Amino acid sequence: MDLRRTHRMASLVALTVAVSAVTATVMAALPALGSARSRSAASPLIRTGFNDGPPDIQGNNTLSHVLVHLPLGAGKYTLIAKVDLLNEDTVPERLGCELKAGGDFDLSNVIVPAAGSQLSDATIPLNVSHVFSVPGSAQLLCTTDGAAHTASASDIKITAIRAGTLSNVPIH
Repeated sequence: MDLRRTHRMASLVALTVAVSAVTATVMAALPALGSARSRSAASPLIRTGFNDGPPDIQGNNTLSHVLVHLPLGAGKYTLIAKVDLLNEDTVPERLGCELKAGGDFDLSNVIVPAAGSQLSDATIPLNVSHVFSVPGSAQLLCTTDGAAHTASASDIKITAIRAGTLSNVPIH
């Protein structure tokens, strides 16, 4: 019986030594793992830009006029924007805005009632994801449906969220 107890104690001591050795090795390697991780994955960043406006929206039904832009470093981003639009014309107006990052974009249109009515403004939310391999910018472009139409934007916000992993997949 004493022999069995001695054998169990020896096994327990050997197991404790092995676990301690593995733990010590892992703990010693953690600083190196941490620095390797920081080199390979971008640290999270949230950057928000704003323009309380009101920049004028140029008409002609094309999205060629950049209202605002938010410069960004290289990385993987999800971009969220919001813009308040005001119809300054005497007729209802179709206003459109696009949040653009490289070749990726989100586009929304809204019909805003004529100026002077209680509902002559509207808010458009936009969202897009993009990977910048080099520094770039998020751009907000807006337009009216005709050259003679007048509108303005205010309370513009663009928020860029950078993360190490970005997944942009179809939803059903």
